[in-house]
Amino acid sequence: MTLRHAIALICLSVCALSEIGLGLVYVTAAKPMPYHEEALGRAWTELDPGSQAVLRTLLNGYGSTHLATGLALAILLWALRRRAQPWARLAMLAVGLPVFGATAFLSHRLASWTGAQVPWPGALALLVVFVLGVLLVKPARRDHS
Repeated sequence: MTLRHAIALICLSVCALSEIGLGLVYVTAAKPMPYHEEALGRAWTELDPGSQAVLRTLLNGYGSTHLATGLALAILLWALRRRAQPWARLAMLAVGLPVFGATAFLSHRLASWTGAQVPWPGALALLVVFVLGVLLVKPARRDHS
């Protein structure tokens, strides 16, 4: 394994594990994160039960998206590393780029619209690490016999 390929696998592993961790946090969230309350301009306890139910459902759905993305990336990493499947690189890009890109964009937009301390720099950093990992992956050689 080359250094380039090892760095790629580390980058993509960090992304997969981060997505799984983020997904678990949001899937199990009973209430919004502090920056969500800051963006709303009110505390969770000030919201009516219907609004709380809607927000909790959206948060848990957001978490399930990240959890599924992390698990899919982990499976694709296995396919790439153990089985040298040439399609795994493109599949990783198809799975990860929409989620990492949307998370970075939407979290930055929330911060700019509301002034809340949204952790968008972390989302942007994860997007950069993901793209770097995909670019550094050495595609499997095809047998042209």
